[in-house]
Amino acid sequence: MNLDRFFEGRDPAWVTRTAEEFYVGLGFGKLPETFWSRSDLFPARPGEARLKNSHSSCWHIDLGNDIRSLMSVEANPWWFTTAHHELGHAYYLISYTRPEVPPLLRIGANPAFHEGIGELIGLAAGRLPYLKSKSIQPANYPPDEVAVLLNDALAHSIPFLFWASGTMTHWGADVYAGELSPTEWNARWWKHVAEYQGVEAPGGPGSRGEDWCDAATKTHINDNPCYYYSYAVATVLKFQFHDHIARKILRHPPRAAITPGTGTSEPSSKRCWPPAAPATGVNSCGKPPAKTSAPAPWSSTSNPWRPGSLNRTADARSAGTGGGGAGRGMIFALGRFALTER
Repeated sequence: MNLDRFFEGRDPAWVTRTAEEFYVGLGFGKLPETFWSRSDLFPARPGEARLKNSHSSCWHIDLGNDIRSLMSVEANPWWFTTAHHELGHAYYLISYTRPEVPPLLRIGANPAFHEGIGELIGLAAGRLPYLKSKSIQPANYPPDEVAVLLNDALAHSIPFLFWASGTMTHWGADVYAGELSPTEWNARWWKHVAEYQGVEAPGGPGSRGEDWCDAATKTHINDNPCYYYSYAVATVLKFQFHDHIARKILRHPPRAAITPGTGTSEPSSKRCWPPAAPATGVNSCGKPPAKTSAPAPWSSTSNPWRPGSLNRTADARSAGTGGGGAGRGMIFALGRFALTER
């Protein structure tokens, strides 16, 4: 599903500000001004002498209010989703920046939770109702829900799991836990690529000798080793989170979008965010949430691994509460929910 044409002529800065607006719509405040002045958000300009890491990231510099991001944002669908993901890290960090949380605990319980929140918002950022609400797609653009779901599953999620939990994770385990000799690094890399991804080296098997270290072309191999399992877990978590928010908090089908400020929306649905208050069972529209059910967005009901098949014990009513408003409450509720899924 190619959406490139809908981003033509847009300013990259608009992409990052739109991502911030998503979180503001969930009840968070705006990012600190220092985020915008100290972050490196756009590609290096032609003629600049510096080299720039092309992989996006977000950093809690002082475990306080100095949060910065490294990106190379351009106006296209990839960076639109990525900007929403990276700001998920920023707001996750902000959620932990509280007097009662010791600085050493402010990075979160597990990096997979961090990535799961970013992935969740990235998923939401690609939903058709949200794209229409930001005038990225025309209001009369014909929806193709099947294409959207297939794109989520086949272009991003399922192939990525074989890369994240297969190639990257097993090669890291071989090198660090298995003490694989450097004279075998590249051969082992392409062995895993073939086994888990079904891809062979450009010149055929055995064509990439040990003069090369092709694994090192991935930045995590160089500067964040043994991290990629977090992305694999996060890929599962994002669908669990999405399913939980849809069914247990917003009380609508998981196929519907989570649109900040309005709750969700399939065409013609009008629901409200935040969801029903625990004490009254009534949301900001003055009505109890509707009770509906639908299969998870990425699987059939017969799939035993679908998110809805898991036994959930977290109390969703805590979402939307807490010191930082609806958004912060959601972050903590989802973190607690993830812990119960182990």
